[in-house]
Amino acid sequence: MVKKTRIKYGNVILAIVVGFLLIYGLVSIVKMIFKDEPNEKPEDYEVRKEKSVLPEATLPTNEEDKKTKEYTFNIGDSFDEVSSFIEENEAPYITIINYVKEPKEGLVSIEGNKLYFERNLTRTKVRWLQEQLTKAGYPTAVDGGFGKKTKAALDKYTNDIMNQQFETYNSIIEESLELHNGVKSDDTDLTQDNIRWLQEQLKIAGYYTKIDGSFGKNTKKTLDKYTKEVMNVTFDSYNSKVKESLKEYNKDRLADTSNYYLMLVSKKKNILSTFKPKDLVEITAKHADNVKYIDRKANEALVNMFSDAKKEGINLRVVSGYRSFQYQVNLFDRYVKKDGFEKANKYSALPGQSEHQTGLAVDVDNNSDAKYTVSVKFEETDAFKWLQKNAYKYGFILRYPKGKEGITGYTYEPWHYRYIDDVNIAKEISANNMTLEEYLNE
Repeated sequence: MVKKTRIKYGNVILAIVVGFLLIYGLVSIVKMIFKDEPNEKPEDYEVRKEKSVLPEATLPTNEEDKKTKEYTFNIGDSFDEVSSFIEENEAPYITIINYVKEPKEGLVSIEGNKLYFERNLTRTKVRWLQEQLTKAGYPTAVDGGFGKKTKAALDKYTNDIMNQQFETYNSIIEESLELHNGVKSDDTDLTQDNIRWLQEQLKIAGYYTKIDGSFGKNTKKTLDKYTKEVMNVTFDSYNSKVKESLKEYNKDRLADTSNYYLMLVSKKKNILSTFKPKDLVEITAKHADNVKYIDRKANEALVNMFSDAKKEGINLRVVSGYRSFQYQVNLFDRYVKKDGFEKANKYSALPGQSEHQTGLAVDVDNNSDAKYTVSVKFEETDAFKWLQKNAYKYGFILRYPKGKEGITGYTYEPWHYRYIDDVNIAKEISANNMTLEEYLNE
């Protein structure tokens, strides 16, 4: 009789568990022996055109310090604010993302106490990237579209040249491409300064849009109008071709400032926003509270002229002198809002076309009745009659005479006088009822 063997299922289960643990342990030991060494941390690149070193951070000392923290900064002053924050608060490794309120230039990141920007992929920026990748030997279509081929070319470049991979296009890649190709990035990026330059150049070209550094609908519309009418082409965005076209187109529309006291500033001849009078002083001639500065020689001439006028019973006062470019921007835009561009442009100068920016122009009144201040009624006063006879003796001319509106582009202004320094030239202009344009044959 055969003896039956009974299987104890508990023992079988135990044997299986023990076997699994043994196998798991052996696999873990093998992995530890043959584990690859971790890759070295990719080298950090300095931020292009920014301070390159942030304050050193101390190592975290407790779990709370190790946590990721997030802060909000304005993109315009993000680097300084981040740097100051770290320095003042001794913040240990503020990590990864600092979201910005106005991401005009991209996301600000800090990794390993180094800061860089993730670049916003505007069509202009993508074209630049595509051009630089192609130049570096990683060709892709230059069409402004960040598609699969461009991404593939970018990935290949960062792998081959930088030995790194990135999730997004950023300032580290841009810096590498600049160094690799020996170039600088296109300065037509839509930064506030570049937009202001564009708006000013469009204004000089005769295509006015508000000069505020904002690439809004009016600026885009004005840019489109310029490119269609002058360049006979349209572009998706502002680029280097538009910039070069504006420079060439505006060459003859800039004032010649070499003969300082005879420089012609008009609707056809512009001075730049960067222009500053060469010898601006605080005005000492009798003046209204809002008048602060004027050209030194013009001030001395006014003091003498006002003094001599007073001896004959004529009281004169300056009610407007030097105005900055930005002052004129605000003034003209206020008039446009009130009366519209066409009407405002007949009685107020565009920024860069105002003689007041030179420090050589003054508006005067007889210091008695407000109805005569910057008013055609000023011609009814004894003060105006005295100036008509005597202003040239001190180097001043009436800048916008009656009947010359077609030449100057402005309505008659009996209150507006321009200092030209040379008494003989001032006498010739006044005696012949000429404008400065006529005297200079402009």
